[in-house]
Amino acid sequence: GSYDRSLRIFSVSGGHSREVYTTKRMQRVFAVRFSGDATYVFSGSDDMNVRCWKAKASEQLGIRLPREKHKQAYNDALLERYKHMPEVRGVVLHSRSVLPRRRAWLRCVSLCCVAWPAGS
Repeated sequence: GSYDRSLRIFSVSGGHSREVYTTKRMQRVFAVRFSGDATYVFSGSDDMNVRCWKAKASEQLGIRLPREKHKQAYNDALLERYKHMPEVRGVVLHSRSVLPRRRAWLRCVSLCCVAWPAGS
């Protein structure tokens, strides 16, 4: 947890945060715990709320087809193999930033609102 109203997850070997979580109403984070299977992260903040986050934000939860598992493993292997290249490193580092994620989320919400008919 932190005083900057965000929750950051670090890998054991790396010096940079792997994931950054924040919400508009979240206050200072004082307590953080992983679930027993390390799938979720629970955070307690100054606003007296407990929030549940996915430990890996991009990971799909639930039942996945073998084809989806293979595709995810392949993508992870590609990232690992080419992580030293500037283009790949820029994408990986950029995904840790809070503001671009928020902007992407807002774009997604606005696109969904435009694409989805109001009466449905």
